[in-house]
Amino acid sequence: MSNMKQTSFARNFDSLLQKQGLSRKEAATEIGMSYKVVRRYATAGISRIDCRNETTLRKIVSYFGLPNINSLWQEDMFHLVSCEEKVKAILESSQALSFRVVLDLFYQECGVL
Repeated sequence: MSNMKQTSFARNFDSLLQKQGLSRKEAATEIGMSYKVVRRYATAGISRIDCRNETTLRKIVSYFGLPNINSLWQEDMFHLVSCEEKVKAILESSQALSFRVVLDLFYQECGVL
């Protein structure tokens, strides 16, 4: 189980870097973490939050605008991030819409039933 979590984390973190067009060295500078840690997170991953990595994980979550630290291990992380962006767009454009209409739009956009 631990190895699967590490692989999910590494894949998600590396994908975030690629999505932003960041090299690992650029990411280290931008996020405020060491290059060695960026490289390790993107290749080997980590399996859990602990006192040694929590501050760095919070920096990653903040930099990429993720919902929370645990999302870094979720298999469907990009679907969740995409839905969050869609929800924000719906809410920004829905001043005159009812809650029910906004909820229906969310379900349609994010494929939630």
